[in-house]
Amino acid sequence: MRISDWLKIQKEDLEKRVKNYPKARALLFVSLIFGLLISLYSLWGKISTPYLGSLDGFLTEKLRTASSPFLKELFTFVTFFGSEIFIMSFSLILVVILIQKRRRRAATVSLLSLAGSAFLVSFFKSFFARQRPGECPGHFFGGNSGCFSFPSGHSTFALYFYGLVTYLGFRFGVFPLKKKYLIISGITFLVILIAFSRLYLGLHFLSDVIGGFLLGGAWLVAAIFLIDFLY
Repeated sequence: MRISDWLKIQKEDLEKRVKNYPKARALLFVSLIFGLLISLYSLWGKISTPYLGSLDGFLTEKLRTASSPFLKELFTFVTFFGSEIFIMSFSLILVVILIQKRRRRAATVSLLSLAGSAFLVSFFKSFFARQRPGECPGHFFGGNSGCFSFPSGHSTFALYFYGLVTYLGFRFGVFPLKKKYLIISGITFLVILIAFSRLYLGLHFLSDVIGGFLLGGAWLVAAIFLIDFLY
């Protein structure tokens, strides 16, 4: 098949999907995305308020005084599962699996959304430019943004990536209802544990983690929306 013929078929298929996709569902997805992003910006506006600022400082100080060598080592291990290198590596594995399962469109969305999430984290960190409570650890995806803390990149990547893996598994796999509950519970616990590790290690404030969840949630909804549209 010639490339021009293939492109014509893809264009016709896309036009058909746009025409037939439920408008109410599209509106729901778009509303969720914008709602989460607006909440992120609203949270940033409240960071400097006495209540949230005091809560951030209080929790950071309490965790610093409660630090122990064993727990620090444990949470250093846990936080790796939300790191850019880990998420990036396993995203590539996910793409390969999807291609093998003949889910090329889902593989494309997964790859592009990974790159998009990395860009968004770097962009928003540089835009808000909030200094970390602890040391500046550097940043895999981009320069000086590693010294900024809002929103938390690990929290963003963890919610987005593990949420997407769970969605793809339920969408294209076959799981009994009981296993679905166990998987969701396990993934939720892992994401929360990764987010808490950032607090315990003194690399983020509580509001950074919440901001990461809002940004990761928005990007996850966008990826699900696109996959739902394509399939």
